[in-house]
Amino acid sequence: MKSYYFKEYFSNLSNSTQVFEFANRIGSIETNSSVHVELWFSQSDFLQPDSLLLLVNLFNGLRSKGVAVHLTFYGNKKYAAFRFAQRINFFSHLNLNIPEEFERHDSTGRFLEISKFDRGNIYKLQEKLIMVLDKNALVDKNVLALLYFCFNEILDNVLNHSGMSHGWVSAQHLPYNSEIRICISDSGMGIHSALTATGRFNNYSEADSVKNCIVNGVTNGKGQGFGLYATSEFLRRNKGKLVIQSGSYRLQVNRSMNILTQSPLWNGTFVMLSVNTKQPVNYSDIFPRHRNLEEEFVDYKEGLVDNLRPINEALW
Repeated sequence: MKSYYFKEYFSNLSNSTQVFEFANRIGSIETNSSVHVELWFSQSDFLQPDSLLLLVNLFNGLRSKGVAVHLTFYGNKKYAAFRFAQRINFFSHLNLNIPEEFERHDSTGRFLEISKFDRGNIYKLQEKLIMVLDKNALVDKNVLALLYFCFNEILDNVLNHSGMSHGWVSAQHLPYNSEIRICISDSGMGIHSALTATGRFNNYSEADSVKNCIVNGVTNGKGQGFGLYATSEFLRRNKGKLVIQSGSYRLQVNRSMNILTQSPLWNGTFVMLSVNTKQPVNYSDIFPRHRNLEEEFVDYKEGLVDNLRPINEALW
């Protein structure tokens, strides 16, 4: 068995760049190898949940490929950032048993810990995502219903298109930024391989695939091709941000433009939604007048709005 050794000092986990660069170096390790990693966290007061979720996805993805992963953590356990990582289950998902020196409180409506999703718990986790939005953002019930629908399709994309039976999701309310960050990640085949598996888009390059994955109706036939499109339209009007990284390309969608750039290789797909909690969105604005998208969604929406009532009662 071939063995690899890494000593990684994460000096800035307030953004995900260093994690993607590290994943580019470690992600292609072959099956039946052994990897030993020393994780060093700087004495930071803040760790971005994106980065922690990506590390959980990376190491568990290697394990699912048959790589024996051995982790050792080094860091100051007195810092708030360390306790934050513990509270959102970062260490437990990596099988690092570090005693907790704090009392846990219910996260309902406040945040969603790093969570593994599959067919068995996907709907429960979608409801938890909606509860975080309902509690902390200026989002009316029609838009909540739309976002529930979008989350369903985005999470379902992982289970239908990635070749994996599970993915990872988290949500965090960052009040000082007036922001809710929702992250979804997998270590599957990636957007390009999934989209070009059928004849309709088999001429797409990897760049084309990532660039056009937010276009309405772009799908390999196993989904509706609506989730990322509607999510991007919502976030434009919300003055938020959508980031999609898959393979060697990264797409950033904001209010005025789409920016596609080359990036360190990520074996799978990562989606990050940054919701502006102070910017309301009109449900009707998301649907262009010349399309019948609202008719496509209306039956689903009407049933879901009724289901949201007990969720709202649980928050209060």
